[in-house]
Amino acid sequence: MEEFNFGLSQHTVMEHTKKFPYQQSEKTYFLNRHEQNLYITFFLRSNMSNSNSNLYALLIGVDHYFPNTLPGNSYYPSLGGCVRDIGYVENFLLNNLKMNKENIIKLTSSLDNTTGRTVESPEKLPSYNNIKNAFNDIINKVHEGDQVYIHYSGHGGRTKTSIPNVKGRDGLDETLVPTDIGNSEARYIRDTELAFILKKLVDKKIIVTTCFDCCHSGGATRGNGGAVKRGTDIIDDTQRPQDSLIASTKELEDTWKSQDNKDSKSGTRDVNQGGDISANMNGYVFLAACRPSESAYEYPFEGRESNGALTYWMLKFLSNMHPQLTYKQLHDYIVAKIHTQFPEQTPMLLGAGDRKIFGSDRLKTVYAANVMNVDNNEITLNTGQVHGMRKGAKYAIYPSDVSDFSKTETRLAIVEIFELGSTNSKAKITTDFKKGKIEVGSQGVLIDPVNIRLKKRVNLVYSPDLGNNELEHREEKIREGKAALDLIQKMIIEKSESFLELISSDDTTADFQVSFNNDAEYEIWDPAGTSLPNINPPLKIHDGNSARNLIQRLEHLSRYKNIQLIDNQDPASPLSGKLIVELFALPEDHDLADGYDDKYLKPLDSRDNIKTAKTGQKMVMRIRNNSNQVLNVSALNLQPRYGVVQIYPNEPFENFVPIDPGKMEFIPLTAGLPEGYKEGKDIIKVFATIDQTNFRMLELPSLDQPKTTREATRGNISSPLEELMANIAKDKPATRNLDVSSAPSRGWTTAQIELNILR
Repeated sequence: MEEFNFGLSQHTVMEHTKKFPYQQSEKTYFLNRHEQNLYITFFLRSNMSNSNSNLYALLIGVDHYFPNTLPGNSYYPSLGGCVRDIGYVENFLLNNLKMNKENIIKLTSSLDNTTGRTVESPEKLPSYNNIKNAFNDIINKVHEGDQVYIHYSGHGGRTKTSIPNVKGRDGLDETLVPTDIGNSEARYIRDTELAFILKKLVDKKIIVTTCFDCCHSGGATRGNGGAVKRGTDIIDDTQRPQDSLIASTKELEDTWKSQDNKDSKSGTRDVNQGGDISANMNGYVFLAACRPSESAYEYPFEGRESNGALTYWMLKFLSNMHPQLTYKQLHDYIVAKIHTQFPEQTPMLLGAGDRKIFGSDRLKTVYAANVMNVDNNEITLNTGQVHGMRKGAKYAIYPSDVSDFSKTETRLAIVEIFELGSTNSKAKITTDFKKGKIEVGSQGVLIDPVNIRLKKRVNLVYSPDLGNNELEHREEKIREGKAALDLIQKMIIEKSESFLELISSDDTTADFQVSFNNDAEYEIWDPAGTSLPNINPPLKIHDGNSARNLIQRLEHLSRYKNIQLIDNQDPASPLSGKLIVELFALPEDHDLADGYDDKYLKPLDSRDNIKTAKTGQKMVMRIRNNSNQVLNVSALNLQPRYGVVQIYPNEPFENFVPIDPGKMEFIPLTAGLPEGYKEGKDIIKVFATIDQTNFRMLELPSLDQPKTTREATRGNISSPLEELMANIAKDKPATRNLDVSSAPSRGWTTAQIELNILR
């Protein structure tokens, strides 16, 4: 596990690798959708053909598992859509991307029902040795800047770990299942081996994308609905060879530890989550069919022939691929599509989700509410009570391929929530701009919270105490200050989409107060009239942009306060009291390899009954799931500079970590303060939901901007939300037949810890 500076955490931007030639000349002007589609086709077919020598692919599909030498061969029944998946992916690479056929290695296993043998020759089967050799072949061929795409369709499995010194005696390895696994002498492709292989590719500065359409839990499907699970609920304890033919035990251990124990000075915030075949894989995109606790399905989407749900919808999206689309947008699309049919399958995206699809460029990431379902004049948005929403909240809907939400001319519609759920809500279209069809995967941006609880009340103080100035100077300053406040009043009143509300003259309850000081600067006060700390640089009332910047600060503070207020106060909720979050001190000489036995966990100091820590203090946060359901857990850090950053899970495109009933997760922390701070308060807010969701859209950049260049290098939090939009992303579809308005409080809970940090 990696430690990160609590209070100084920041996303690290991975080094850009060499661009493809086709990306260097990308330039066009779209006049209409038809011309755009023509351009995309030309772009993909002509320009990709110029760079096809840079793209390599390993495609693995396993329908048939043999031989039947294990008792009952009950572990991995044969499947029906995996080889078809690989065929479709290969066709896309060859026909759409014009990839060189000799750069594709394809291993498949399908049964000839007439002969009872595999259709493929032995050297083309996805056995352990053939998969190993295929990886080695690619590693030896590629050079810096090349791209490698890996696609696996088949069963996923779990077996006792081959590196107990690192994973523990009871640790498990997540696996890809070779076609010959029915032989007790056959080996799995283990997560430890995949981590080693992929690290070798990343170390060569290869641009890697992996897609695993499999799962590591399952069981039999019920009824005759046509769906088949790609996994089992059995942990294979067959006595089979434990040694790897890919790397030595020490190499596997070192690679796994290097993925989990990175240098805390790097600024990354990686946390070992366990139970995930990705193993905190950094430097590339990893797309998985489902969470570790879920099942991945194959299904006959267009008749009698089955495909994996992940592969099917991924190819649907790619068939209309826009040159500017990213893997995050692909992920948003497939989550929404898969959930319309399989609510319990949640595709996961890890790594560089802001990377262009089949490209190397990185685009700015924005987070918004995902449209999960469209039914005439109603849509389902994955936002709800857990994010502080209420009935009447209004969202602007944008196409899925729009990333700049400041371009209001691209809006498709305005919608208003009329049925509130815990993480999913229904909204009706109130304004249709007639600019296109709202589709699953479109994005919703919160423009008006409506509810007074979310709108913060602002009082303008026209008569502050300016001290003992000479009368003429004092009157002049008050006159100028009042004019500046008049401008603020006018701008708030005219702002149609705002988190702010001016209070009337006879109202004595305000969330924020605005005034001016003797230095002709705006000031923001709390309700008691105390200036809020850590808001820099000062805004001079004479500067042309100061009024606009002040309103942005007030809206930022409103969002920050709203996140603090989110709480589920329903005592009847089945999750009430089931999320236990504790913070402990660790000894200075504690090593992550020692684990988190109770003997290492010490109480933190306290001052006035508030936990305190000094900068550099090692700590660990323990999260326990005391419910009888799997909980999806995320943790936000509300920092003293009014920044909000997700610290768990820590990978940029991981939205939550599932924690099984009765299980615990440990997150190592290190106390830190920004340069120049002697003291600061951090708030850790942990959310747990039954359904999957996304809290990254609640992230905010730091409001306090350091005054010196030196301070600016100390790890400011950067956020993808420059427009300070707090929205929500993924959740279940309307086909789940749930009345989202009946009991939204039953699906989520939260816990909060406050910590004072002293220098």
